[in-house]
Amino acid sequence: FKSKKLSPEDLEYKRLLQKGLKGTYDITCKVENLDSIAGPNELKSIIEKKVGKLDKYFGKGANCKVVCKKEGNMFKLEINISSKNSFFRSEVIGENMYNNLDIALPKLEKQIIKFKEKKQDLKLSDVVSNLLYLDEFKEDEVNSKISKRKSFNLDPITEDDAIFMLEAIDHDFYVFLNAETGKVNILYRRKNGEYGLIEVNK
Repeated sequence: FKSKKLSPEDLEYKRLLQKGLKGTYDITCKVENLDSIAGPNELKSIIEKKVGKLDKYFGKGANCKVVCKKEGNMFKLEINISSKNSFFRSEVIGENMYNNLDIALPKLEKQIIKFKEKKQDLKLSDVVSNLLYLDEFKEDEVNSKISKRKSFNLDPITEDDAIFMLEAIDHDFYVFLNAETGKVNILYRRKNGEYGLIEVNK
């Protein structure tokens, strides 16, 4: 097995891991509908501090968006981190936003480590020598190779027709060409029973 040559960005990332230095990390915390939580400013501060520590896994140009919402009696936390050619996301719904954060952060850290170790051909020992939120990291035994491929033509249809088709085939998502925008869309079923729509830009 021959290791590939690391790019300057990869070398910077490895240097950050080994020396514990911080890269440039921008975080925007959007707090919504948290009137029933005592100390929303304190919550925002804790989120920024804990999520900000993940910057040790990135070089320059990482961005994070955190959204807090109240849905009925439950609280929903969404954390999205984007960097060069990578995207990481964790969503947790629970009775306590602070507990949600403690559940979401290990999930994010695991995603980041798996991506970095696989994409950048770095030794696992370099990545997990100083874990932030995971107690330990174990490589998944599941083979992550593509086992099946499908191809199909996209005919332009409306969003309402796409919802009908999704319900008819009883799948979790449906890919279609939006007749109104001319863009490829992905319609998916959300956990609350509603629908979400992803619009693909070139």
